[in-house]
Amino acid sequence: MKKMVLHLVSDLNKALVIKAQIKCPHIHFHIEEECGAFNTSILWMEVLTRASAICIKEGSCVVSYNDPSRHKDTLSDEDIKFLQKMQVHLSEKMNGIEVVNK
Repeated sequence: MKKMVLHLVSDLNKALVIKAQIKCPHIHFHIEEECGAFNTSILWMEVLTRASAICIKEGSCVVSYNDPSRHKDTLSDEDIKFLQKMQVHLSEKMNGIEVVNK
């Protein structure tokens, strides 16, 4: 089985360099400053789900992000339960993928 690596990079330029060096797909996303805690969590899980699928298919993926959000809200108990269910599915998909933070 080939090694699967997901590169998480907070700098777009650095992400593009990594993409060029290892010749792999790249996902970039931006979270708006006004984005709340729930929507930010959903967005992260969706991006990581897509990136894990790419890693499984291609072997590696670079994800760059810009997250200036200011979580002024809190998650409700219902939100937390929903996100925990999503986290279980994401964890299953990410099994065997090495995550590298740069």
